[in-house]
Amino acid sequence: MNTIITGFYKKNWITLQELPEDRRIKTIHLTETGKEYAEKIIPQIRRAELEAMEKLTEEQRTALLEGIRIYRDAFRAAMLPGEKL
Repeated sequence: MNTIITGFYKKNWITLQELPEDRRIKTIHLTETGKEYAEKIIPQIRRAELEAMEKLTEEQRTALLEGIRIYRDAFRAAMLPGEKL
């Protein structure tokens, strides 16, 4: 399991449920504690993201977002080989 997921699990922010058809795969669900934490922290994250993006030029923002799209697609392809994305 990923270190971040393990940390969230230990803090009781999430639960993990195995898929019956493949016990190696787990779905992640927020607990009530996790939902409360998310509601508190998400506005702070959004503000920080906006402030950081405002420091970039339009060209830099475009390049950053394109890089993120490329990374996302490569990551999905690696995680889901053979599936049409």
